[in-house]
Amino acid sequence: MNSAYMKWFFVVNPQSGGGKAAREWSKIERILVRENLSFEAAFTRSPGDALRLVAEAVEKGFRGIVAVGGDGTVSETANGILIQRKIPSDQILFACIPMGSGNDWARMYGIPRNYEQAIGLLRKPFTFTQDIGRITWLDSPGQQIRYFNNIAGFLFEAFLTEKTLHVDKSGVKGQFVYILALLKYMFRFRASQVTLRGDDFSESGPRLLITVGIGKYNGGGMSLVPRSLPHDGLLDITVADDMPAWEILRNILKIYNGNIYRHPKIRHYRSRSVWIDGDAGLKTEADGELLGTIPVKIDLIPQALCVVVPPSFSIPPSL
Repeated sequence: MNSAYMKWFFVVNPQSGGGKAAREWSKIERILVRENLSFEAAFTRSPGDALRLVAEAVEKGFRGIVAVGGDGTVSETANGILIQRKIPSDQILFACIPMGSGNDWARMYGIPRNYEQAIGLLRKPFTFTQDIGRITWLDSPGQQIRYFNNIAGFLFEAFLTEKTLHVDKSGVKGQFVYILALLKYMFRFRASQVTLRGDDFSESGPRLLITVGIGKYNGGGMSLVPRSLPHDGLLDITVADDMPAWEILRNILKIYNGNIYRHPKIRHYRSRSVWIDGDAGLKTEADGELLGTIPVKIDLIPQALCVVVPPSFSIPPSL
């Protein structure tokens, strides 16, 4: 894609990072003007706004979309690119200026939090095309679909997400608050009966956690799917059996250092699709946002989102 005359459209979530995005936008705008970048911007006011704003921007001719906010803003903006039908999603450049509490998707690519450095990536975009996950579930209006660019979680992960929904609005540092929430709520959650099926595996029983990854990180730096590669055409799935809270506490470092599969009650699968069913009312989260309840089906859409990344970014070989 010729980026010499790229027009960039910024989707700004003013609530991200406890209002940081709103406070800092004037600084970002001055940098954009100084760098002589062609751009327009719009602020979201409520959930779902990014979907509409992206569709309108693409209709107006923008082929570069920038999310200014946290992981939720990044995910909703990416969804806007994926659901619009005017231009194939992989022909639109997607960039991010991280402004949230966790910034886990940006963490995977090494996208800098420094505004000037992040904007510098737009001058001569270096791109990487990643896979996308698609979650399908039944809700009261009927079948619902949501795309995710990072991680979907079930059981304890969805429970923890529900308990920390205030984080991005509070401005509290992500990793610290997620660790506190993990320590607090691990004693309140009970494993649930689920059935899990993939391309070449199936299992049932009481489970503590199921994580499905395109990316590697969530929850402010947790690495629940450390082998996940965003371009390999496969979903990575981590499944944890029921275990007491003291056992989680004793192994908490493994959640952050990539050694989670060294625990005998935790397994890893790879699959192009996953089906999850179980106890009624079990919630689903994707990219830090609560969705519906199981049963759900998750499919992988290969090479669907063209991402602006630092030139130094490189993907490690598959483990």
